[in-house]
Amino acid sequence: MTWFEESYAGSARDVEALAREPYANPLAAVSLSGVPSLTGVVGDGEVLRDEGVEFFEAVAAAGVDVDWREWAHGYHAFPVFPFGAARREAEAYILSRLRASVPESPSRPIGAPVAAPGSSRLGSRCRPPPTMQLGTGFQFEDGEQLLVSVQKPIGMVLEEAEEAGAEAGSSGCVVAVVVDGSAASRAGVQTGFRLLAVNNMDVRASSLDEVMALLLQSPRVVNLRFATL
Repeated sequence: MTWFEESYAGSARDVEALAREPYANPLAAVSLSGVPSLTGVVGDGEVLRDEGVEFFEAVAAAGVDVDWREWAHGYHAFPVFPFGAARREAEAYILSRLRASVPESPSRPIGAPVAAPGSSRLGSRCRPPPTMQLGTGFQFEDGEQLLVSVQKPIGMVLEEAEEAGAEAGSSGCVVAVVVDGSAASRAGVQTGFRLLAVNNMDVRASSLDEVMALLLQSPRVVNLRFATL
């Protein structure tokens, strides 16, 4: 059984039949003209890189509004930009597409602060829920938290946090060591950061053994959220 069969088709499915289904393989559709506007990302290291390029080229040829790019040093369709100009270019690209896809509300001036529901503090920082975290290969930091999507091996050592009054085994974990040049180092993880979540699962009160079990069970690309303060 191939990697594709095992990961996507399953042992009970016939791969050739699956490839003919429009919802499983968009290229099998009679027409692609009804596809909505798309922002496309293809990593040059992706297993299905050729299929991704073929799809976006076919969609564009069908007259669909599509903006797609192939990124160097990308895998599983998630580009990785550890530092420098490549990261700035990629972030600007994604942000410009997001801004273009979200209409500005006419009821308030552009850039006006928005109060969160039930809050009287205008301009207070509103953190997205954990379910909105996406494994994009990017890192996001707001001054209090760092969200990263990194590929194993991560390259960091965790230890249980020691806090006054914390119950044994329930005080969470902090980063004890970050290996130079590792995925964690390139993503901006630093010694002393507290691990808050692993793949959207809250680990603030988890023991080191519980956190390590989660990391071992995680896929090759892991979403991690840290407190940086």
